[in-house]
Amino acid sequence: MDFSAGYQKAKQLLFENYGRPHVIARTYVNKLSKGQRLKSGDSAGLVLLAHDLEESRVVLNHLKYYSDLNNFDNIAKIRERLPFDLQKRWLRFAAAIEGDRCGPSFEDLVYFVQGEA
Repeated sequence: MDFSAGYQKAKQLLFENYGRPHVIARTYVNKLSKGQRLKSGDSAGLVLLAHDLEESRVVLNHLKYYSDLNNFDNIAKIRERLPFDLQKRWLRFAAAIEGDRCGPSFEDLVYFVQGEA
């Protein structure tokens, strides 16, 4: 299966629909940070959020707008969408990371949500 052809088509559609990379980046950030809070036990919603996080990570990294996702405020807004029990687990996870480096990244949040999903 040729994934590169599918990727190229998706990239083409993004540029046709949105045009400029900064508009695409803002669209992804808004989708992640302004969505509804997930309820406890909403496994389908959590899987969908994990998919959206991964898609955003790949696209914005490719467009060189990854720092928009790595912004502390955006990470906090995305975290607030998690059910309360997952927010507490994320805070413990993030605290452990802060001991090793300057703080959790968007990629850390992606892997955490994927693991929980």
